[in-house]
Amino acid sequence: MPCLKDPKEIERGSFAKRALACTPLVVCYAYANVSMDSVLAGLRPLLGSLLQSGSWTASSGEVLRLAEPLYNIPLLDKTFGALVTCFLPSISGSDGLSHAQMLSFMADLGPIYGIWLLESGRRAHSWMEILFPITMGAAFQLRGIGKIAPIYYIIEHLRTPLSKLVHCRHEVRSDMLTTFLPTMLTAYYIPTLGNFLPRELQNRRYFNAIWQLFPVVVPLLQAPFRLLDKIASDSVQGLSKEQEAIEARRNSRKTLRYIRGIYLSFAVISGLSYTYARRSIPADSSMTSVILPGLWDYTLPVGSFAEGIARFMKYDESLAIASGFVWLGLKYRELKRHGYPLSWWKVILGMAATTAALGPGAAMSLGWGLREEMLAKMAA
Repeated sequence: MPCLKDPKEIERGSFAKRALACTPLVVCYAYANVSMDSVLAGLRPLLGSLLQSGSWTASSGEVLRLAEPLYNIPLLDKTFGALVTCFLPSISGSDGLSHAQMLSFMADLGPIYGIWLLESGRRAHSWMEILFPITMGAAFQLRGIGKIAPIYYIIEHLRTPLSKLVHCRHEVRSDMLTTFLPTMLTAYYIPTLGNFLPRELQNRRYFNAIWQLFPVVVPLLQAPFRLLDKIASDSVQGLSKEQEAIEARRNSRKTLRYIRGIYLSFAVISGLSYTYARRSIPADSSMTSVILPGLWDYTLPVGSFAEGIARFMKYDESLAIASGFVWLGLKYRELKRHGYPLSWWKVILGMAATTAALGPGAAMSLGWGLREEMLAKMAA
């Protein structure tokens, strides 16, 4: 166990200082609003014309009738119908580069939202905390995660100082962990694959409509299993203090095993998706150019619907990932300030190497997992 300061010495610190530390996230939010709104301004007329025409033709010649209901629920069709249309150039393969970018992006979005859900399940939080990531998730489906991620990370950092996570309160509740990975595979990753695997584009469109609802579907699908697990755990009573201490240590080890399984699975899925996407692009292209937009690209005119969507998604993904890396940096900084023997150059080089080799989603997953390992050592 590393030599750390006494937990009693871990203070909340000045709220103003914590807020000041969030300045890079504020910059990300401001840039997201400027860049993404500028791209949307050029994209909206093209989207409006496309929806008005009532059909979209893929490069394969397959024609989709855009007026056809996806959910047969007027509110959902009105809310998500246009959003599903925005994904068609990418999931259809009509634009090869944006197809690779979208595959990598959707795979990386899994660990980002998964981490948000897991953060809400810490013992330091109440049971109602799950509403926070659900609300943020619903918002980023409508507004873009590039805009919403900085807001989430700012709020999370201000509300959850390290002092709130001592005495094993950093641990994620067992009722969330036991079924978390199967739930994510069922409610997120299978619909994600459905965006790319079916031969008929209409089926991909249906899967994308299902995928759009994942911020709500994932926690809803897990809810009954969490309730059953909680009832089962609450029924265990009558243990002595010594037995309770032994049981607590056993549960802590079990929790860490679940956490490792989750973040390693996230990293593997994102890494494989990134590798496949990198191999699928033309030889004269790079994943850097596929994922990262130019700093001033948002000032350029939007030449086509597919081009505008690809440019918007680049800003969306890169700003979400950048915000996540900044947030992890703030969390590492807290640990180092309170005595954890953290080597900045090892962390930075490790994250950079992982991003280059396996993509940003894998780096985010492993970076979050590293923090969990550190918190576990602090509590040991």
